[in-house]
Amino acid sequence: MKRRVKKKIKVVGRIFIIGLIIIIGILIGINYKQEEVKFSLKGSNIVRLNLGEKYQEAGYEAIACGKKCHNITNVTIDNDIDVNKVGIKEVIYKLKYHGKSYELKRTVEVRDPVAPTITLKKGNFNSCLDNYEAYDNYDLDLTDKVNIKDEEKVREYTVMDSSGNMSLVKRTNASENTIQINGKNTLYLEVGEKYQEQGVMVSDNCLNNLTLNIEGYVDTSKTGTYKITYRLANEKNDNIFAERTVKVYDFKTSDPDEYWESLGYYINAKGYNMSLGYKNLDKQITYKYNENKVYYGASLIKTLGALYSYEFLDVDNNSDLKYWVSIAISESSNAAHKNIVNLIGVNKLREYGKSLGATKVLDRGIATDYFGNTWVNDQLIYMEYLYNFVQSNPKGEELKSYFINDHYNKVKLANGLVVMHKYGYYDKYFHESAIMLDSSPYIITILSEEAKRVVTDDNNIFADISAKLYDLNNLVKSES
Repeated sequence: MKRRVKKKIKVVGRIFIIGLIIIIGILIGINYKQEEVKFSLKGSNIVRLNLGEKYQEAGYEAIACGKKCHNITNVTIDNDIDVNKVGIKEVIYKLKYHGKSYELKRTVEVRDPVAPTITLKKGNFNSCLDNYEAYDNYDLDLTDKVNIKDEEKVREYTVMDSSGNMSLVKRTNASENTIQINGKNTLYLEVGEKYQEQGVMVSDNCLNNLTLNIEGYVDTSKTGTYKITYRLANEKNDNIFAERTVKVYDFKTSDPDEYWESLGYYINAKGYNMSLGYKNLDKQITYKYNENKVYYGASLIKTLGALYSYEFLDVDNNSDLKYWVSIAISESSNAAHKNIVNLIGVNKLREYGKSLGATKVLDRGIATDYFGNTWVNDQLIYMEYLYNFVQSNPKGEELKSYFINDHYNKVKLANGLVVMHKYGYYDKYFHESAIMLDSSPYIITILSEEAKRVVTDDNNIFADISAKLYDLNNLVKSES
């Protein structure tokens, strides 16, 4: 009897242990099922390297999270990158975790940034066609790839390597060896934008062996200033060269100074004819571009007349004056502005502007001129004074309401940010000075000779620049 009991106890014990193991296994399995695997790449998904540049593995992040998170280490990396060969490769990351497979890929592009050289060989002008060589650092001999185009007294040689780098040489029948850059001596490119080599014009008497060497390269994946030197060698060892500067900018930077520098490059690249001023009113940080250029101010002077009227004249008991100020600002009425100036007096208004720190106030020396010149410095002064007046004076809110309008408002943003602005428009001149009432308010002033590119197009260059200044302000206000 005792033996049977013992056997039953042993059997029950075994069943209990087996059941416990099964329960634990089920719980562990449930826990694994509830775990979330996070498998991602560190760094960029696309890496661009120049030929021969070392590949730096940025790594990955593999984490399993249930009730707690822990790192997963059994990741294999298939990294067969040959940086001495041009092309697109992949780094493959594989992870197996509890019966499931995960895979990530990073694209690595190896590029050759060096353009081939074209050598013009000895001969007379008519035989130059058959006297040239082309050589590339990666593709080697490209002579049979040279394209030749003849125009009157000019022969053009072009060749492109397998990476798309092009060299171009033009040759004329002249008595001296010269070299001249095609296109602009300074180019501006945004990060990621492809650099297109425009080549040079070579003039020679076709009696010397001429070799054009292109030194330097442009890496548009990185910001910086790059120099391309075109050096012409001949039998006399004359040092004949020309140089092109390429500036690569990036609006993705988190540094406001670098962003402002990029904005200057961008304006040059677009060919915008303008001056800029920016000031963050909380942090008192100011940036200026081409600020010393003086423009005909047109209707921007109306801001000063409105300020004087509300600071020194009794607008509450002069309904005509209040009306003149309202339409001089909100509708840019010239007749109302002239009435205001006549009431104040030209000399008083000029002295008032100078007392604020402005220097180009009704200074054209023409008695009938109610508008005068201006520049970035004065406009920043006027708008900051206006902002402070609005904040501190009981009449400020009323004056503020006149400046919030859509009449020729070319700096308004798609996000609906409230803008106090005054524009100036006459002939080729179009200007905007504005207070952007952001959480960290800021002033922008854009002075230009770009009226034709602004007034008829809502998607205009002022909207372009004001959007970029909004991004700049976000960088400024986020800095500690």
